[in-house]
Amino acid sequence: QIIIGRVEDGTGAMLIGSSTFRDNVAFHAGSITVESNTLVGQLLSSQESIEITARSGGIITNDDIFATDAELRSRDSITVNNLLEVADFIILDAGTDGTGSITINGATITTAASGTVELTSGAAGGDIVITGSISTFGANLTAASGAITQTAGNTKASDLLALAENGVTLLTTADHISARVTGSGDIQIADTNVDPAHFVDLGSKTG
Repeated sequence: QIIIGRVEDGTGAMLIGSSTFRDNVAFHAGSITVESNTLVGQLLSSQESIEITARSGGIITNDDIFATDAELRSRDSITVNNLLEVADFIILDAGTDGTGSITINGATITTAASGTVELTSGAAGGDIVITGSISTFGANLTAASGAITQTAGNTKASDLLALAENGVTLLTTADHISARVTGSGDIQIADTNVDPAHFVDLGSKTG
């Protein structure tokens, strides 16, 4: 594994430019930004896994990322502004100190047909906001102390699990949907799956 930054106490701001790796690579810093590069073929990629850990701030991705799998963990928020594509799994874990949101800002995050996507905002506060697209086999979205809101794009999955405290709004194409709201707020899901056999299980305190 290639490690860039200090695993124990990564600090400061890290800017990641166009890079290609053959092995697992892990980035550690206080806050981390994947730099935007308009030149064709310029991106962040690995033939193995990519790990990005922000220990005191947030993560912003402004360029395409390709890997076998990707884990982004941030003390504060995570914003994805460009394509994130992997073969196996994507984990976005925001608010490791308790508060932090995830924003998929007009971007696409996608896996191979059997892959999974897991988005988790802060346990004490933080939303999941999607204005882009998710494409995977299994999607797990958790905003334990916030809301899940999608206003554009589509969340496509065979199995979709959404859990939030303050409401769930999603635009989906899914075979199986399970959505729960543990506090105030409603569940609004617009699903385009025309198969009459697809299954939807909803639960909300507000009915």
